[in-house]
Amino acid sequence: MSIKDPTKWFKHVDSLQRVLNSVPSRSTKYSPFELLLGVKMKYHEDIMIRNLLEEDSQEQLFQHRDNLRREAKQNILKIQEENRRTSTENILI
Repeated sequence: MSIKDPTKWFKHVDSLQRVLNSVPSRSTKYSPFELLLGVKMKYHEDIMIRNLLEEDSQEQLFQHRDNLRREAKQNILKIQEENRRTSTENILI
């Protein structure tokens, strides 16, 4: 948004705040604007800001999913090693 001129970041606050106030919360399923005034916000959507927010949310979701998969893989390897040790011990007995 203000990558070309970082000193002008403040010019984007209004647009960003409007989008954030119009996006439904995951927990309430309503936007802050709708909860405050009882109606949905009507405005000309700044598609660039919404896309950035969606991309960020997707990236966080993908990172969380990848972390879960890594942890699950480690857990599987750990259990497999325990099973291998246990079966080897039973064979030796």
